[in-house]
Amino acid sequence: MGELRINAMRLVGGGRELTFPSGLNLVAGDITTGKTTLVRLMRALLGSVPSDLPQETSHISYLAGDVLVGDAVWEISRPLTTTLTAKVEIAGASTTLRLPASRRERGSPDTYVHWLLGQMKLPDVQVPEARSRADSPLIPVSVNDWLNYCLITGDEIDTMVFGHRESFRDTKRRYVFELNYGLYDSESASIQSQLRQIDLRLQAIANEAEVLRNLLAGTPFESRQDLEDQLVDLGRQQASMDSDDADMAATAHEEFNTGDLRDEVQKRQAQTADLRRQIQAVSDQIEDLGQLRDQLSAQAGRLTRAVVAEEQLLDIEFIVCPRCGSDVDADRGSDIACRLCLQDLHQADNKNALIGELDRVQAQADETVDVLTSRSEEHLALQLSLRRLEAELADLEAELDQRMRAYVSQQADRLAARAAERAQIREQMRRLRDYLSLWDKVGASGAVASSLMAQREDLVGALDRRASARLGAADNIEALRLRMQEYLAELHPPLLGDRQTVAINDRTYLPEISGRSFDELSSQGLKTIVNVAHSLAHHAVSIDRGLPLPGLLVLDGISSNLGQEGFDQDRVNDMYALIARVAETYRDSLQVVVVDNTPPSEFADRTVLTLSQDDRLIRPS
Repeated sequence: MGELRINAMRLVGGGRELTFPSGLNLVAGDITTGKTTLVRLMRALLGSVPSDLPQETSHISYLAGDVLVGDAVWEISRPLTTTLTAKVEIAGASTTLRLPASRRERGSPDTYVHWLLGQMKLPDVQVPEARSRADSPLIPVSVNDWLNYCLITGDEIDTMVFGHRESFRDTKRRYVFELNYGLYDSESASIQSQLRQIDLRLQAIANEAEVLRNLLAGTPFESRQDLEDQLVDLGRQQASMDSDDADMAATAHEEFNTGDLRDEVQKRQAQTADLRRQIQAVSDQIEDLGQLRDQLSAQAGRLTRAVVAEEQLLDIEFIVCPRCGSDVDADRGSDIACRLCLQDLHQADNKNALIGELDRVQAQADETVDVLTSRSEEHLALQLSLRRLEAELADLEAELDQRMRAYVSQQADRLAARAAERAQIREQMRRLRDYLSLWDKVGASGAVASSLMAQREDLVGALDRRASARLGAADNIEALRLRMQEYLAELHPPLLGDRQTVAINDRTYLPEISGRSFDELSSQGLKTIVNVAHSLAHHAVSIDRGLPLPGLLVLDGISSNLGQEGFDQDRVNDMYALIARVAETYRDSLQVVVVDNTPPSEFADRTVLTLSQDDRLIRPS
């Protein structure tokens, strides 16, 4: 089961700190001293902050708690605000978290209430909000819904079973019951969610197909086969018109002798295109040759400057050092050696090499100029040929156009009629294809629906297998019934009929006493007794059978609707004795907190807090 125990709790700003040992804990006090407020604050520490907290809680800024959640003890600091994104600080042995209370924010992968769900290993599922409607939106079963089985306030203990008279809470109460006792598990919830999505898609497909059929009904397009036949006929008509047009064109060429003329036009067009390609190729060559000529010219200029520079520089006789300005000794060199570097002079060889290279470059430049001139003349000749050919082509095209205009003039009415007929056929074919696309959509929807139905059958089969595997749920519920009957017998309630019987309604999951529902019980005192036995039975059976219900039970106001004398007091004593026994039996797995006006004196050693009119729960500083 889900481990949950409050070891200590501090009301920051409220001047109160509480410690809760294992087993049974009692909180006593007069009315209006803050007992029920304490229960609501415990709920706020463990889940969402209730919206109906009294005014005096405004002094409390934070709730701080030392809480066992799952397998570890955590220090929890929670702002006392209903803001869904208020940050809750959580510190463990090696982990520190700061999570929004119940609504995810960007950058925060989790929330505090969802973290609690995971730490206690409670099922993380989403369920239909309306159990009877497949299209109902999904809602999560949160830790707050599990806490309804754990914290029972004094204004509910004698009127409701875990909030069953409030519609939304009752829906969640039933889901928690099913999850806890094995009637509904996370895999089954996932399968049912998938079934719900498939049902919605099937319904949408059926609606869409019905709309299309209604749209086409009573029209010329209501039969797919007729549409296809009409489209084939129109295609034949279009092919026949194409053949007629070809024959008409052949007749025109024979009558006006345009065949040879058209061939000549095509020949001239091909020659023109070929000439343009040649002109472009020659233009590219001229551009490349011009660039080469410029490069050779620049290279020849550089070589010329090198020859001149060498003649001038090598004739300089240094008598002063160009670096430091000192005189250069005349004996330092000779006629064939340089006074500066003391190396042999090769002026004649260097000059001859430069002159040779200059001659070679100049010859190549002259050759390039000759080729460039030749290509320019060729380019001019090609352009002249192109102009003559374009003029001939223009004359031929004009003659062909004149002959065709004469034919069109003679056949104008016939051609206009043919054009209108062809346009009408194209429009009819387009419209038929549009309507066929609607039928294609209906057919595709049918294929999708068939696939969805196959998926649905598989999911239903999986759900049935899960149902057969959940036969243990009936045993769990029967154990709950027997344990409640045992506990109720120990509380000695007034008999309803010849003998007292207990049942768990298989639809509402509410207790029934001697055939009467909880709402039909005669008094609030009897409802309180039933609620106590029912709550204790849930927790005891969950511990015995390893069910996930968190091991915390807070009961508020168990004696408020019972008298203080005689038989009523005996029933109060019986309730405390039963609660103490169950708390002791399961002290390692169940923490019980009883909040009451005047607990029996024999349980005084279990009292962790006594409130009074002079010492209320909240003591603002």
